[in-house]
Amino acid sequence: MVNQHIFDSFDMVLSLKQKTINQQFDNLVDVGIIKSTFGLQQIVGPDGKYTFELIDELPKTPQNSCFLGEIRPSVLIESTGQTIIFKLEFTSGTAWFWQGMGPAAQLQEYDMSGWVFSANVNLDLKELELKNNGAHQLLMPGNQPNQQLKIDVKALDQLNHFKEENYSINCLFTNFEDTTLWKFNPSLSSAGSSGDVGLEQFKNFMDFYVRNLQTINNGNPYVLGYFPEAKKVKPNNDIPEILQASGVTYSCFKAAQENDSTLNYLLVTKGGKKTVPPGKFDFDTNWITKPNVHAKMIYSPSNIMTNLILEPFYNQFATKVHTEVAKIIGNAPVGNPYAQAVTPLENGFSYLISNWGHDHQVYQNTYTVAFDEKEDGLYLRFAGLLKMVVYEDVDFLFLEGSVTDTITATWSKNIKLYVDKNDKGQDILAVDTDEAAFINKADDRDFDGPAGKLTEFFEKILDAIDGFLDFLNLDFLTFLTDIFHNIFEVKLNHLSLDSIGNSMGSSTEASIVLPAGDTFFIKSPGCYPYGAITTDLFYKSES
Repeated sequence: MVNQHIFDSFDMVLSLKQKTINQQFDNLVDVGIIKSTFGLQQIVGPDGKYTFELIDELPKTPQNSCFLGEIRPSVLIESTGQTIIFKLEFTSGTAWFWQGMGPAAQLQEYDMSGWVFSANVNLDLKELELKNNGAHQLLMPGNQPNQQLKIDVKALDQLNHFKEENYSINCLFTNFEDTTLWKFNPSLSSAGSSGDVGLEQFKNFMDFYVRNLQTINNGNPYVLGYFPEAKKVKPNNDIPEILQASGVTYSCFKAAQENDSTLNYLLVTKGGKKTVPPGKFDFDTNWITKPNVHAKMIYSPSNIMTNLILEPFYNQFATKVHTEVAKIIGNAPVGNPYAQAVTPLENGFSYLISNWGHDHQVYQNTYTVAFDEKEDGLYLRFAGLLKMVVYEDVDFLFLEGSVTDTITATWSKNIKLYVDKNDKGQDILAVDTDEAAFINKADDRDFDGPAGKLTEFFEKILDAIDGFLDFLNLDFLTFLTDIFHNIFEVKLNHLSLDSIGNSMGSSTEASIVLPAGDTFFIKSPGCYPYGAITTDLFYKSES
């Protein structure tokens, strides 16, 4: 799908590089969040059947199959879609597996260096929920036609109850109890010199481990190697509901360079779409193009740019200018509603408020908004044209003639969005509304007849025109700035009283607290041509 169409169904996208995920896995191992050693031993259970147990050291004289090794987890995005490959590589270790059949079978020792266990993990949480609820049946070998899947609540909790802590890679692989939700990948797995026989035993060990997560080691909340609970993050009620994620599903993108492939969190918010829809959402291009960025957050145009900035500006600007125009041309229409006025441009939008003309009179009001990314922030560059033609004629007794007054004004106004921190240390999208504004105007008044007498006759309308010129000369630029003040002090506060920081500086009127600030350093706001604001993200490593 074309990337921007994702915002028909979701409110935000967090795009995370495969390289970043694997770097953080390494860090989680280094700091002990993921245990660096992993071992299992086959034992005879109370019922006389074989079962398995976790071990921290190998028996001096093994009597059953067992292994213990140093591990490094990683992921591989092999194709675009909803499946990611989890790999558990053994950098060292020893395995004792049976070789041979029946009484002749013997335990044989193997060096585990270079062994790899790989599994395809299904990250389509909505599909899993539907299957778990019996809406669909998973048609896989060994499943009965009406068998419901057993999926632990932790696996699906992100789907409908996403929390700030879920942005962390700690929470990436949740607890899928049923092994039908992941599939062993033999082509990317290896058991070294033990060959296919050893690989099959290795697979059986791992099958048991995943299948029995709830009973091993007092519960393991994650797939393959996670032992502690995730780091808890205090809910941030300062984030406006339009940006508070409430649910997630995932989609992978395969890039030409392996490390540039991305795992994409598809997020709905409390104040936006609210619930995750079913369906496949495969992107046709990579969201991340900068080489050194760890991740990227993309916000739906309707959540910030359109609803909080562009549409409120349009409505207030169109209404105020029409109020002034109507003092002169009483029958001039207000103009087009926002949806009819806006046209996409290569890097922004154009707006046709009015292109009205009747009986020699004209009211034209148009402007454009261009998005300009600079090192110090994202500039929204507004530039407009306002034209009014006023015509009055008279044929009364001995006075005959007309007056035509043409007023043309071009104007520009910039605002800047940038990432900063508020007095609580939270990452915010701040707004500078006091960037420079300019207006150039021209007034061409033409009398057809005796100018002196016509001036006296048309005194009322000419005074009204002079009043409009005063508005352009004295008040227009202040009026533009006041619109943005009103937007960011009133519109945003209406959405979330706790989400806006006022008086952040002499020229900053308001700010929006951004999500994921506990997990990422947030930098460099940008914008796609269709109005989706972006921020570059850099992972805060666990320590």
